[in-house]
Amino acid sequence: IDNGAILGQVRLDTPAHPSMFSVIRETKEAGGRLVSEVVKALASGSSERQPNVASKDEYYSWPTVEQIQEFRARGGRLI
Repeated sequence: IDNGAILGQVRLDTPAHPSMFSVIRETKEAGGRLVSEVVKALASGSSERQPNVASKDEYYSWPTVEQIQEFRARGGRLI
């Protein structure tokens, strides 16, 4: 979807038995905070760009059916 420079990233810990709802909520909250930080850095001219090297296979798209089945087999749930 986007292979441009990375302007900010945050790593989140995954709880032992996450629900899809809790994961979405946590990532959206973290993403909102990160966007705010990136916009402030851009406005002040202090932003740092990192190349997004697609060949490193660090991009995760929407999960496949098999990944969803594995998620559920590990005890993950949607709600």
